[in-house]
Amino acid sequence: YPFPLLQMSRAVLFFWVYTLPMVLLKDYRLWSSILIVILVSFGFIGVEYVSMSMDDPFGDDTNDIDEHGMSLLVYEDIYQAIYRTDGPDAAVGLRNRV
Repeated sequence: YPFPLLQMSRAVLFFWVYTLPMVLLKDYRLWSSILIVILVSFGFIGVEYVSMSMDDPFGDDTNDIDEHGMSLLVYEDIYQAIYRTDGPDAAVGLRNRV
């Protein structure tokens, strides 16, 4: 995402979460407004953290996509298809080239 869009969305989220109690106090009791604010803030800030985690899916973090493992899986599938179609000599030749 472009950085100005990210910056403005975080500013709006910050403003919205911290002005929500003022709006809710007019219609609800104190404890129910506190509970609503906590739940809504937890949800929106959780979505923000998920979006930050998904911003770079090909990094080195534990929850990132394992592109090396996926490429090995594709290679093995191609190897097996060539082995079944063209025989063991062609499959061994592929493995020697790679």
